[in-house]
Amino acid sequence: MNTKLTDLIKKDEEIKGELLAEALFPYMNFTESGELLPSESFKKLSSKAKVLVVLLSGVALLQLGIRQTDRMAPKDVVEMSAIPAGTVRPALKELLEEKVVAIRNGEYQIPPRSFSDVKRLIEEG
Repeated sequence: MNTKLTDLIKKDEEIKGELLAEALFPYMNFTESGELLPSESFKKLSSKAKVLVVLLSGVALLQLGIRQTDRMAPKDVVEMSAIPAGTVRPALKELLEEKVVAIRNGEYQIPPRSFSDVKRLIEEG
């Protein structure tokens, strides 16, 4: 066995990229300008899972250099996805209580520690 400890280290971008692609592929595509293009599978998700897909899309767009930040205010989620505000806010509140998302200055984001949980929650719903 010739494995070195350094072989165990992956760059944050590699990990994020792999997880993002796996989690988003069935549900979302993007235009080059960052417009979200939900698939038919996205439309079948629960409200909470849809909000997670949109927030995760923000992370992906940041990684691709299309967005400046991965944080989104509730109105950003509404504008980017056309999910009604009355659906987005309760979903965000529930995700915050479950510690799946974090909030700073009224903007929500998915912390890297939550990526695996987010993928699972999206697949469940």
